[in-house]
Amino acid sequence: MKKLFFVVCLLILPLNSVFACSCANVDINNRYLISDFIGVVEIEGLFDNEENKRFYTANLREIETFKGTPPAQIKIGGTVKESYSSQCEVPVRKGEQWLIYIDDRSNTPFILGQCDGPIRLLDEKGNRGHRYKTAKHYMEQLRFFREHAPDIHSKEIISTDRVKLFEFLKSYEGRSFEQSTAHYLIHFNTDLQVTQIKVLDGFSETTDDQIINFLSKEAEWYAGYFTPNNKTTIESDTQFIFTLYHNSKDKTLSHVYYER
Repeated sequence: MKKLFFVVCLLILPLNSVFACSCANVDINNRYLISDFIGVVEIEGLFDNEENKRFYTANLREIETFKGTPPAQIKIGGTVKESYSSQCEVPVRKGEQWLIYIDDRSNTPFILGQCDGPIRLLDEKGNRGHRYKTAKHYMEQLRFFREHAPDIHSKEIISTDRVKLFEFLKSYEGRSFEQSTAHYLIHFNTDLQVTQIKVLDGFSETTDDQIINFLSKEAEWYAGYFTPNNKTTIESDTQFIFTLYHNSKDKTLSHVYYER
């Protein structure tokens, strides 16, 4: 009876409820760190792939580059006519503008899917996508990263213990700052120990000193997606931009950007 119940559930539930796309949550700072190319592109042409029906090819026109060299083409999960969200595929149409992040781990031409975090800026008629406001904020951040740390790169994402970070940031509740964001360039050795921190754009000298002391002496850092139990190492002198956001309305500091 249990087996029969399970089969019935499979039949009556929507397909994407059973086989939903699941992606790791990667913030904009780590997107910038691990990507080989980040930019805004326009889709100039779409072509089915005769060799593999689950991918199609898109010709791109560069609009703005934040990191790397723009590819002339990318492969996209799905087909020109349809895509399956349950398989993390992305529906792309000729004439659309996208903010994309891609790396070379899939080999050239690059393969783009939902887990790569693409955001549609404009559809083929010039209408804004539903995440346009978030994308505009990301693009402001990416321009800052491009100016201050154009060459940073790592094969692994970098993160810190969120519980410790949350407890530290609670001490700033009720405080006001003139700036809405602050950026700190952190240098690591191969074992994720902090060797140097540079203030790229801070809140105040006193606050920045306190934040640097926490990041260098109290925070626990990890590399890779399976944290904190893994012992992934990184290349010597890997650099990472750490960002904090100040919510002037709630008077709080956060490591996560919330659309306002």
